[in-house]
Amino acid sequence: MAQDDQPAEQQAGGTPEPPAPDAKEDKAPDPGRASRTQSERKAVYNTFLGSVNAGGSVLGFGENSGGDGESARSATGRLGDSAIDAAAHCYVAPGDPYGQAHAALLDDHVVALVGGAGIGKRTATIVLLSKVLGGDRPPIVALAPSLSLEDLRKRDYERGYGYAVFDRTGDRRRSPASKTGLSWADDDHAWQAVVDKVYEAGAYLVVTAGPTPGRPPEAVRHVAWQRPDTTDLLSARLGDDADEAVVRDLVALLPGECAMADLTAIAELVVGGSEPADAVNKVLDQSGQREVRLWFAREPTRREVLDVTTLAFVTGVGDRAFEICRDLLEESLAEAWPPPPPDKKVKESHLRQDRAERFGEGGLIRYTRDNDSGRPHRMLAFREDSYRRYVLEELSERFKSAFWDAVKSWLDRLMVWQEFSVDVGAGLALLSYTSFDEIDYSYLSPGPRARAAGKARSRPRSCCGSCRWTKRWDRWRCARWRRGPGRAARHSA
Repeated sequence: MAQDDQPAEQQAGGTPEPPAPDAKEDKAPDPGRASRTQSERKAVYNTFLGSVNAGGSVLGFGENSGGDGESARSATGRLGDSAIDAAAHCYVAPGDPYGQAHAALLDDHVVALVGGAGIGKRTATIVLLSKVLGGDRPPIVALAPSLSLEDLRKRDYERGYGYAVFDRTGDRRRSPASKTGLSWADDDHAWQAVVDKVYEAGAYLVVTAGPTPGRPPEAVRHVAWQRPDTTDLLSARLGDDADEAVVRDLVALLPGECAMADLTAIAELVVGGSEPADAVNKVLDQSGQREVRLWFAREPTRREVLDVTTLAFVTGVGDRAFEICRDLLEESLAEAWPPPPPDKKVKESHLRQDRAERFGEGGLIRYTRDNDSGRPHRMLAFREDSYRRYVLEELSERFKSAFWDAVKSWLDRLMVWQEFSVDVGAGLALLSYTSFDEIDYSYLSPGPRARAAGKARSRPRSCCGSCRWTKRWDRWRCARWRRGPGRAARHSA
């Protein structure tokens, strides 16, 4: 960098935190400060005058660096009053985890909140720091998530300030047991040095992170965070006059795992006059599309794409049936679109933990359990039902014809098993809303060779019939199929 004495956050391209306020000055809060700060952060220039080792750093802005809420949530620097007030508004604590974190923060001045995404760790961090600091406008500073423990130990902390590291990624390295998984490389000594530094400065620090594999460090309390009760949260957001029937309807409509931000948005729509069903559908539909799009934007591996493609056409099955179908798809894709040759320099000395990697942090797949038959069955499903449609949309927009040739060949093989016919039909029906040309070419119209021979394809009958059985297949598409050139298609429709 041009200036070596700059703090770590500024070197990483973030906004330097403001100096501690002078106790003698009593200035009125500036309501426009937060908005101006966000607009000022839209232009960031990183100047390197020599070699820089910045592995894991965040330089400039990420994908969501506009003026929306996502960019504001990911920015570093002192939090504005609006962010603190929004977190404290109608906050519902999750019970035991909140009490444990509050006690650890008072005793040690440092605590870590660990758990999956969307369970309220960020909001809880702001509320916890506000409570221990006290006052109407507690100074809370968000630090860069890429800071290592050494960076946290070396930096200066102001007395009476609260510091937060949201979704920390520093000091992570690839686990030798998994090519894609990440494990913590933190130790008790490094954490203890951070705790001592923060405690001696009279400051407070809260770190949030995903689930930690193995045993967490003992130098700092790691609290396994939980989402607050959905009924309590909705009741608080809807106000004191909340109708119990409306709350029950909302809880019944919501999926098992719903992000706290989505719950808040749904409650705001209901307060604004929307019907519960309309509010849930609107918020979850937008949220699902965003999550799927971001998942594909990070360029998932070939295996991950095969997993979500399989689940888009085969749902409600256990691990073994799913893996059989997935392996068949992998075989079809290898013929139509061969994978690159393996790197001979990389030697695997371990067994791949395929199932564990399939359900990693930030993935689209989860487990569900079915006890209707009297015996517990574990089945694979998307984390949200709406993901299925958006996965098919992204697949259609991102992958070439060779991929879809492999999918067709794979579906032809699946139709041998009648238990998959309805799921395959539903998947094709969903795909038709995004890419009807693909459905028409691959499953309805005769192919070029078949037309040259004066023959119709023999496979469309089963696939078209399966689509016809689904509720998603409307009259217009059935009419389109009846006008199709294939006799099998007309017969099925």
